[in-house]
Amino acid sequence: MPQKFTTRFVESLKPTINEQTYADSDSALSIRTLQSGAYYFFRHKRFGKKQIGRVGTISLAEAREVANEFKSLTRKGISPNQKANERNPTLLELYGSYIESKHFLSLSEDYRKLFQSRCRKYLLKKLGRHRIKEITETVAKDFWKWVKQHADGQNRENTAVLCNSHLSAILEWANDTLPNLSIPTNPTRFRKNFKQKERTRILSKSELRLVLLEFQTQPTPYKQFFLCVLLTGIRNGELAKMRWSEIETDGNATHLNLNTSDKINIWNCPAETSKHKNPIRYVLSDEVVELIFSLPRVNSYVFTTGRAVETHITSQGKQAAKIRSKLAFNEPWTLHDLRRTLVTYLSESGMPAAEIDRFIGKQVSEGAASHASYDFAPKLLEKKRIADTWVSLISKSILDSPENKEHKK
Repeated sequence: MPQKFTTRFVESLKPTINEQTYADSDSALSIRTLQSGAYYFFRHKRFGKKQIGRVGTISLAEAREVANEFKSLTRKGISPNQKANERNPTLLELYGSYIESKHFLSLSEDYRKLFQSRCRKYLLKKLGRHRIKEITETVAKDFWKWVKQHADGQNRENTAVLCNSHLSAILEWANDTLPNLSIPTNPTRFRKNFKQKERTRILSKSELRLVLLEFQTQPTPYKQFFLCVLLTGIRNGELAKMRWSEIETDGNATHLNLNTSDKINIWNCPAETSKHKNPIRYVLSDEVVELIFSLPRVNSYVFTTGRAVETHITSQGKQAAKIRSKLAFNEPWTLHDLRRTLVTYLSESGMPAAEIDRFIGKQVSEGAASHASYDFAPKLLEKKRIADTWVSLISKSILDSPENKEHKK
C-alpha cells in the first residue's frame, strides 16, 4: 500500500535479501531494496519501470523531481525508457546517471562526496531543470556569476571554478556516452585559462602560534587530529583515514637493518588512502605518536567521533571553519595551508626541498617508481630528522620567537 515518503523513512531502509518495493503516495516514485542497496525508480502502467538512482547518492527531493519529469514525458506519449540521447534529458536526470557511472565510481571517495555536495548546493539548484541542449555558453556564464555571488566562504571564485568543472565533467561524459546528444561545443569552455587559483597562503609565526593554541582547546578527537596535521604536514584527507593497524612504533635498528639505535615511528599509509594511489611510509615524531595514543580505541580508525561503527571523522573542515572564524585573521587560511607553511619554514631552516617533499608524501620528479625507495631505511632516517626538526622549530622558533614575545606584550 502506498505511503508518503519522508527523508527519515528513506534513510531507514536497509538492504534486503529478497526484493521489497515501496510506493510513494505523493508521486509516481517507488523504492526497491535489494542486497546491493535501495534504489529509486519511476513506475507507469503503460511504460513500465525506469530506475532513477541509488538512495543516498541522490536525495528524495531530486528523485521526486526526476519522477515528475518522467511523468510529464508519459503524458506526451514518450517513454522514459526511450534513450536519453533521443529526448534531450534534464541536467538533474543526467547527473543521476553520471554519479552511477563506472567512471564516477572509479574516482576517490573524498572527491565524489565533494562533487555531489557542490552539485546539490549550486549546480542542481540553479540548472537542474534545464535540458542539456538548453545549457548554452550564456547560461554557463550566468551560472558562473551566480555561484560567485552566492557561494559560501571567502574563496567564492574557486567555488565557481569547481562548479563549472563539475558541469563540464557531466557534459563531457554525456557526449562520450550519448553521442547523439551532439553538444557541438562544451559551453563551460568560455574561459581559456580555466584553472583554479593556486593558493600561496603561508601563516606567519604569530598566526601559527595562535592556531596551535586554539587547536589545543578543541574537543577529542579534533584536538589530536589538528595538531597531527600541523606537526606532520600530511594531507588532512589522508590522515583522517589512518587506522591503528597501520602504525608501527617499534621501528628500531634491527627492524630496519641499520647500525643505529634510533627508534622510528611509522604510519604505513596504504595506496587506497593516499592521494596519488601509491603506498607511503610516513615517519611520525614521538610527539605525534603521543597524541595518537592519547585517543581511545573505538574502532579500527584512529580519528573517530566515538561511535563503535566503522567510520572516521569527516567534519574536520567544518570544525576548522569555526576556528578560522574565531581567530579572524586578515587573510583566510585552510588546513592545507598548514602543509605549505611547514614546507616554507623547513626550507628556510636549510632542509633540502627533495627531503621535505618525501617527508610530507609529495610526488617528486623521480617518478612513481621512486615511492618504493621511500621504504628504504636511509630515507626513513632522513624523514625522522625532518620530523624532529619541525617539532623543534615549532617549540623554539615559533612559540618562543621574538615576534610572538612581542605579540604577548
